[in-house]
Amino acid sequence: MIVPMKKLILLCLEREVQPTLEEVGRFGQVHVEHLRRPEGEDLEGERARLERTKRALALLPEPEEQADPECSGEEIIASLEDLDGRRHRTREMLEKLRGERKRIAPFGEFDPLQVRELANRDIHIRLYKTAPKQPVPEPDDAVVRVFRRAKGEAFFAVISRSLPKIEAEPIDLPDMSLSEMDEWIRRAERELQEIAQSLKRCACYRHVLEDRLHLLETRVHFHEVERGMEQAEPVAVLKGFCPAEREEELRGLAARRGWGVILTDPEPEDRVPTLIRNPRWVRPIKAIFDMIGITPGYREVDVSMFFLIFLSIFFAILVGDAGYGALFLGMTLAVRAKWPHAPGHLFHLLILMSSCTIVWGVLTGTYFGTGLVPGPLERLQIGWLTGEGADAHLMLLCFVIGAVHLSLAHGWNAIRLMNSVRALSQIGWIGVTWSMFFAVRYMVLNEPFPPAAGWTLLGSAVLVLLFMNPPREIKKNGFGYVTFPLDLINNFVDLVSYVRLFAVGAATFAVAHSFNQMALETGYDGVVSGIVATLIIFLGHTMNILLAAMAVMVHGVRLNALEFSSHVGMEWSGTEYRPFRYEADSAGNT
Repeated sequence: MIVPMKKLILLCLEREVQPTLEEVGRFGQVHVEHLRRPEGEDLEGERARLERTKRALALLPEPEEQADPECSGEEIIASLEDLDGRRHRTREMLEKLRGERKRIAPFGEFDPLQVRELANRDIHIRLYKTAPKQPVPEPDDAVVRVFRRAKGEAFFAVISRSLPKIEAEPIDLPDMSLSEMDEWIRRAERELQEIAQSLKRCACYRHVLEDRLHLLETRVHFHEVERGMEQAEPVAVLKGFCPAEREEELRGLAARRGWGVILTDPEPEDRVPTLIRNPRWVRPIKAIFDMIGITPGYREVDVSMFFLIFLSIFFAILVGDAGYGALFLGMTLAVRAKWPHAPGHLFHLLILMSSCTIVWGVLTGTYFGTGLVPGPLERLQIGWLTGEGADAHLMLLCFVIGAVHLSLAHGWNAIRLMNSVRALSQIGWIGVTWSMFFAVRYMVLNEPFPPAAGWTLLGSAVLVLLFMNPPREIKKNGFGYVTFPLDLINNFVDLVSYVRLFAVGAATFAVAHSFNQMALETGYDGVVSGIVATLIIFLGHTMNILLAAMAVMVHGVRLNALEFSSHVGMEWSGTEYRPFRYEADSAGNT
């Protein structure tokens, strides 16, 4: 659910801003909204230090062990910046040397200094390259030496006392010979290895920089809140939002500290942050919300439960393979065992998705793209999903899922609008959705269209038109009547779009099956053919798993975040609730 909020206006004496913010930060429940842009030289300096620390941390690998340094965090960062600068310069030099070597390599080993000395004696040696299929020039007063021919091009030198005009691309002399380039390349590679070892040795100090980063983040946030307050001497004003359930606690704190506080319900124009609090079993969906960066608006609804349930179903159908599901589950459990202290939302989500995929794969008898079902599991198959007409049945199931999904959206709206006549309009949309279901079934699956569905569509459309707006709002919101035909078409299109579950699931199986067939045709008769066949299976299924994962993000998430959410009336316009928190020494030195 979305936790109700109270809007806070807090007044304190200007000279007591810092202790006031420390108390508010220790309370840890106020999402601050700046009344003016936070700025200032000291704040910019803190932000710069924060960015330097982030860049320094990005240079360090994960440590094998920790150690306490004999120098400060600032000195560690300076050392890391020096190493990074050396690495950057060495990489640039190495790239330039390799490019120069590639340019000169066709001409072989020679000393450019000797070529320049010969030029001082009027013996000129010029290097050239012809365009593809262009003949090598043969001037009368010069000697031509061809060094290499490759891909239709010729690399050659012209030796003469004059400087004849040559119809070819000139190649500038290098600054050093190939052997010297090779030596410099080896030095640069050794330098990079030494820098990498130095960074690895510094990794044991990573915890120092992580502590510094946390401290600087807290400190920057503290000063941003301080600079974002409105200063109206002799008072300062802080604006923010607090969960309504903590109102009395905040009022008590204000009374003890002598602050003036105003706690009111948010106005329609306020940008209220969204705090979502769900049952434990629903919380894994937060991993998806964080991944794609969406938050419901404060005045919208929390669709977490339906999002999780239907995304699990979509994941199972899109991947559609019990073998893949078991592989996902095993990998998830292994990674979780290796990092037991990592946030659990993503792991719980993957365990749920993998389990649903295994169940669906068992019901459809699909194991790594084959129809070879282990004996004990054969009885668990559903013939309606695997026998004659299975494709049509699967498409029908997808349309049923879509109709149920969209009906739940409008049913939810009807419950929310229970005290308004607009609830009847949402019930009308449920009737429209199921009428469209029978229309889709008729057009796609060639099933008979029941006459009752036509009358249901007509009656539902009338219900929507009559009650989509209360009488007093018809003039203000009358444009909805103009777009109603387009809304009907959109309802039909949204329902049809659920066929993507069948299409992508079938494609996943087809790709896996094709690679299995390729491996069988290659055979396991010999060592080489066995290795090739194994590689085909490994690479093919790896690619297929990656494509299936992409399909879940593209199609599974879309059906929830777009089709379903648009029928609920959601725009995902929210701002995540991020309370201001203060820790000891966060406003001090680091």
